[in-house]
Amino acid sequence: ISEFVLLALWQRNGYWDFSDGAYAQSAREFVHGLVPYRDFAAAQPPPVYLVGALFLSLHDGLASLRAGMALFDLITAALVGVAVWRLSGLRWLAVASAAAAPLLPVSLHEHALLMPETLAAPLLLGGAILAARRESAFAAGLLLALAAWCKLAFVIPALAIALVAVSRRRALLAVAVAAAGVAALSLGLFGAGVWREAVHAQLQVGTASLHYVGGLLAQAVWSELVLLIGAATALWLGWSRRAPVADRALMRTLSAAAGAALILVLTVFKRGSYVNVLVVAEPPLLALAACGAAWA
Repeated sequence: ISEFVLLALWQRNGYWDFSDGAYAQSAREFVHGLVPYRDFAAAQPPPVYLVGALFLSLHDGLASLRAGMALFDLITAALVGVAVWRLSGLRWLAVASAAAAPLLPVSLHEHALLMPETLAAPLLLGGAILAARRESAFAAGLLLALAAWCKLAFVIPALAIALVAVSRRRALLAVAVAAAGVAALSLGLFGAGVWREAVHAQLQVGTASLHYVGGLLAQAVWSELVLLIGAATALWLGWSRRAPVADRALMRTLSAAAGAALILVLTVFKRGSYVNVLVVAEPPLLALAACGAAWA
């Protein structure tokens, strides 16, 4: 908790990403009676606006948004600790990993911002943890569907996790049922504008220049290099039976989460996208990398 207090003092009311400001203002308009997809353009599915409106209804200012979104980051950090503990059985490593989670390069830059990535990070990681147990596979599917509802691109890691779940059928069934439910709810509440603006318009924004994309990809590789090396070490030692992996099913789901989330960096080819999408890749990468370092 003290770590998050220090981060809040450092961050204060700063806008670190232009999308954060756009989503915050959209949520504020929603609180004041304007309807997204009808009265103003909304580029993402409803959750980011609904969550923002919830926090702004408690206090109409950035402080409430920062405090509320920091809770999502706190949950993500705690889940990293759970994943490391289940993989390694080392409590000290789990605590250290949870403390390091908010300080990862992209996660630190995007700390406590009203973004789909902030909302989806704990959902995807929680889904990966639950998918490693047969009795919680259906709950995992529900979390994964909610993550995909935050931003449609997140359907890629959501499906990747469900496909390697211990009970694949339960997980995929839950994803399908929940996805259909939230889609119907969104269309019922906000009308066809949800599809027109969050899906159709997103497919027509065009592509960025190769020079711009190359710079972002280089930044992504540089930011995640240490985590990538650590995660690769964990997978090599784990699957070669040279490391005492306590939960191999969890290693599969975390690997799927990290690998599919890394693929999302290719969305920077779409104009308006940025490497903040790596916020959902860093938590599972950290869990694997921490175990890889300990096992090595």
